[in-house]
Amino acid sequence: MVHGHSRAPRELGRPLIAGRFLLLVACILGLAAPAVGQDKHDGNVVRLNGTDWRLHGVDFPDADQVCADGWRLGDAARAAVRQLTEGATVDCKITTKDQYSRPVASCLVNGQDLGATLIRRGLAWASLRYTWRYVIDDWMAWLNGEGLYGHRCDKPWEWRARSGGQR
Repeated sequence: MVHGHSRAPRELGRPLIAGRFLLLVACILGLAAPAVGQDKHDGNVVRLNGTDWRLHGVDFPDADQVCADGWRLGDAARAAVRQLTEGATVDCKITTKDQYSRPVASCLVNGQDLGATLIRRGLAWASLRYTWRYVIDDWMAWLNGEGLYGHRCDKPWEWRARSGGQR
């Protein structure tokens, strides 16, 4: 309210339009939640300074995940994590613990969000099961054909379901 006046009616609809837009983006991208009760050896663990972390809102490919065209997505994602974090200042803030008591965190690498960086490069997916924080990053990767969107790659939860969750 400014000087006793409420917001104009057209302004009141903006949050609703934005929410609908984000929902539409998620549907177009086919984003889905990973399977519940995944094997603890799935690809979602990042080892930083000797600690296994799960990045909040990020679903990684499994280590041995290969796309239909032969691109080794799992290897590319791990190489990117090594390249981004080697010699860098890494600051992880724990948000919770997962079912295996591993810390789930948001991590900054030299001040940049590691999850957002990997998703924008097409090396991981936004996981809507936990947050919508990375939807726009995922959408931009898709629009630009980055990484996994430039190849025919299964989503990790589909890969795990087909491989019995042991990958």
